[in-house]
Amino acid sequence: MTPAPLAPNDLSYPIGADRCVPCRLIRVVVPQSGTVRVRVTSGAKLKLWVEGQVVTGEPGQLTAEVPVNAPREVLMYLGISGGAPFSNSKQVFTFETSLL
Repeated sequence: MTPAPLAPNDLSYPIGADRCVPCRLIRVVVPQSGTVRVRVTSGAKLKLWVEGQVVTGEPGQLTAEVPVNAPREVLMYLGISGGAPFSNSKQVFTFETSLL
């Protein structure tokens, strides 16, 4: 899956007491229970909010494993760690999922 680039005008989402700014909401349809492995590659240091977890990656890569107990849509929020602005450029990233 290759989503559109993360752009400066992506939205701000409140997530519990935290805030993802700028942020991309990604909906992942999980067809059966199991663990979803998420791998994101990018030039930026990204942060992922999913199912009560907050995962911060290193510049270049972020990985997470998300347990899912039933088939359903899982909401994932992806943003720049620390809410750093993108200036006027778009941040291109690759978002991959696999079911373990």
